[in-house]
Amino acid sequence: MRKRDINAVIVLGCGKSINDLSSSEMEYINRCKYVIAINKYMAFYDLVDILPNMMYFHDEMDKNFNIYKYILEKCHKDGLKELTVYTNPIFARLSSSYLYPVYNLYYKLRSYVKWYLFKKREWFPDTLYMNMPCRKLLKPDNAKIVPIRLETLNSGQVWAKHLTDKMFNYKGSLSSILNLVTNIAPGCPVFLVGNDFGGAEYFFQKEWEMSPIYSEDFSVKIVKKKNTHMSFVPTDGHKTIADKMPFMIAKMLETNNRLYCVNPNSLLVIKAGVEYKKLPVDEK
Repeated sequence: MRKRDINAVIVLGCGKSINDLSSSEMEYINRCKYVIAINKYMAFYDLVDILPNMMYFHDEMDKNFNIYKYILEKCHKDGLKELTVYTNPIFARLSSSYLYPVYNLYYKLRSYVKWYLFKKREWFPDTLYMNMPCRKLLKPDNAKIVPIRLETLNSGQVWAKHLTDKMFNYKGSLSSILNLVTNIAPGCPVFLVGNDFGGAEYFFQKEWEMSPIYSEDFSVKIVKKKNTHMSFVPTDGHKTIADKMPFMIAKMLETNNRLYCVNPNSLLVIKAGVEYKKLPVDEK
């Protein structure tokens, strides 16, 4: 069991700057009480010497259940314990319930009905629940699965004060995670690590492309063309996550959560006003 004695939050993105962390910085991160991995990070956590104790994986579109399932089963196989998983209510039911086969059948049927009604044939081979096995999903020992609801995509209107409220949701997962942090770790500094938002590759890009869960959704071509994360691709009248970042920072300050990014070249620092700050480690 790792000693987690530093009262701070680490939010781990999938950016390539993760590979630039020093051994001292990774040691500091592993001592923090809240180390949250975003989305696909946990599928490749073992490429770096950082062990998250929390994971956020909410998006249920396209083939994301296959990725979610792969992550939980990998963590189970690797013997990880006491991982807290924040996910959408559907995945939470599928991963926590002894009625897994019943839910599985329900969501498969729902997917077929959607395909039939809307005649969107491109959904058919990639529909979410088509290839789900009818058995209970394996997950790490003592894992805690927490369902999280989000407000309407890109609304950016509410700021949840309880885990049962709908979380803030604007231009990507980070916005909802920052709202989540104010509920689970008020008073703690929050360090964004690997949240680069520039470039089109993950720190695990090669391994991702060779993995059994590799897939490309509609956003991949856009990201490659723009060479930037979708959160900074302008939509809805040229809006990006930067438009709501001052609001998010202000709401976090209400719970005494100060937000920092450890990468000075992150678009969050350059374009969104997030303060750059190194991790407070002793590099001796």
